[in-house]
Amino acid sequence: MKKLEKIKKENNEQSVNYLKDNYWFKMMKNLVKYYDKNVPDSIQIRAAAIIEKLGIPSGFYSSLEPGADKNKDKIIAKYLTNVPGVFINKRRHIISYDFRDMYPDGLPEELKKVLDLKVLKIMETEYWHRDEIHSRHEGSEDPDNLDAPIRYIRLPNGVDLFSKGYAHEQYWQMNHGEFLKEMNKYANLIVIEGMFDIPFGESLDVHWEERGGDYSELMRQATDNGFDGYFVEIDPRDETKISMERKDSFHLAEIHPFIDKYFEYLKRENPSLIKIIKTPEILSQMFRLYNSLDQARYLKTLIKDEKLFLVHPYYTKDGERTLDPTFLEMGQMMCSDAVMAIRLLLIGKLMADGHIEKGPIIDYEGSGHIDSKTFFLQYPQYAMEIILRTIGELMAPEIKKEDEIDEINKILDNPDWTKIIKQLVKMIFKKVESDPQKTTEPGLNQKKLITVPMDYLKLYNLDAKTMMPKDEDIEKIQTAYKQIQDKKVDKE
Repeated sequence: MKKLEKIKKENNEQSVNYLKDNYWFKMMKNLVKYYDKNVPDSIQIRAAAIIEKLGIPSGFYSSLEPGADKNKDKIIAKYLTNVPGVFINKRRHIISYDFRDMYPDGLPEELKKVLDLKVLKIMETEYWHRDEIHSRHEGSEDPDNLDAPIRYIRLPNGVDLFSKGYAHEQYWQMNHGEFLKEMNKYANLIVIEGMFDIPFGESLDVHWEERGGDYSELMRQATDNGFDGYFVEIDPRDETKISMERKDSFHLAEIHPFIDKYFEYLKRENPSLIKIIKTPEILSQMFRLYNSLDQARYLKTLIKDEKLFLVHPYYTKDGERTLDPTFLEMGQMMCSDAVMAIRLLLIGKLMADGHIEKGPIIDYEGSGHIDSKTFFLQYPQYAMEIILRTIGELMAPEIKKEDEIDEINKILDNPDWTKIIKQLVKMIFKKVESDPQKTTEPGLNQKKLITVPMDYLKLYNLDAKTMMPKDEDIEKIQTAYKQIQDKKVDKE
């Protein structure tokens, strides 16, 4: 791979402040130091086992496309997948993974020649989007006028994924819908952010029927403009039953014994974390920091070139905000981004293996999710550890409303790993029916969404009951690690 400095010279992009090649590696290296070097946590072993059984990678992965021209893959890697990102504002540590920021004067010609035509069209549409917004709203600071970042990710086996920031406002959709409509016609699959205040699995239908709403317009315009692929829901947030971090739920250990239960769960499954979070009271403080409602007040934002960069912070053990992971990731926001990263990898595998027609995926969600999803997509095993660390959030759809506290305590006391794995791989696929009701009103799409069964476990002949190692097997693995380390010490 040519060094990024050489790439900049080749494309006359001296003003672009690229991140160093080892940026992601150094970030993960900073997290690894918190693990026990002698004995892996149970949560590490469980995460590795699930990742392996699901057939997705545990860390940095190859995006090479089987049977494809090797030179094509080499060029895509050179200009896109091996470029870790660029600084938009180094002092404030605002980073962009947007190809328009990497190549502000347009995609390199060498890259354009090898990209899949649909992928190229999506990228060119976003350059058009950028230029038109600049022309129409130069200097504006009105969020409804501002563009949002887009991130290109090449999943294993050469599956193309775009993560596009979206603002949940009707006027934002009105201002930007024409560009989204244009690029959506080149997508094979569109992922739509879920609604956290309705049960998981129902968001797509609610969006579709909410005429005049933001995502409703996006979906209907995509369909009217030729999109005939899947709409997919993968966002696990569900506050209709419980939110582990909600203000009126579980915050103070002296009021809610849940915190003590949760502390004991983490002490058992993730002792490396508990070495940092030493008491239930500190755990309660971390919940306050990661409260998704409170956290919105602490977003870091930056407007540059009529584009709004919006970043959710991570937190240190001292409660300070930072824009890099700290090993203390928890709460609903982190859980949802980690789950979505895993499910996007599952979708990529379904495409690569021919269960879904292969083609570009466009994933729409609030811009604040892009950074953490990007990190979790880089390191799937760490994403899985965050999920297992926050299983109460993952399992919220399964909790009975009338017994919230008892139900979540049962999950923490004695996790049903079979149910947890089934919930983890649950994804909602919908297609627009092919036989719409006739209407005399022009432009009013009367088609309905039809659920398409997509059972990942069944398609890959996986038994959720046998995917998780038993506790005694985990203990054997930990004992074996300790014995190896003890022998090393004896030799020294």
